[in-house]
Amino acid sequence: MIRQFFFSLFFFLLGVSGFLFTLTSLDPLGSQQFLAVCILLVTFFMAMVPFWTGVFFFGKEIFIKQSLGPKAFRVALRRGALMALFLSLLAAFQFFRMLGIIEGVLLLFLFVSVELVCLSSRKDKMASQKVQESKS
Repeated sequence: MIRQFFFSLFFFLLGVSGFLFTLTSLDPLGSQQFLAVCILLVTFFMAMVPFWTGVFFFGKEIFIKQSLGPKAFRVALRRGALMALFLSLLAAFQFFRMLGIIEGVLLLFLFVSVELVCLSSRKDKMASQKVQESKS
């Protein structure tokens, strides 16, 4: 609960400071457009995380047709955050005119490999638990 509070407080302070910088024209980088785009991308990311988490969690719940627990929600939250980060980086690359097919494929490969690493570590933990149970 405390972590969620500080996480929300951090993004609130980031948004308020960006608003004040834009309002008073105190942009440290000298370009109001750059600061506005950065804040837009952060808010885009913060909006996409709960959306994709809901899609992954409730989509799985609809297809399985049973109630899922908190572990499935954590997996959906991780996947939602990865998807939101992927889309935010694609939007940033597109805005700064740096997005090409190679960059998009490399970015997709990066996020797929992160998800595979998360899945493989979970399988390794389950395999080690089975080995320990068989020894007992």
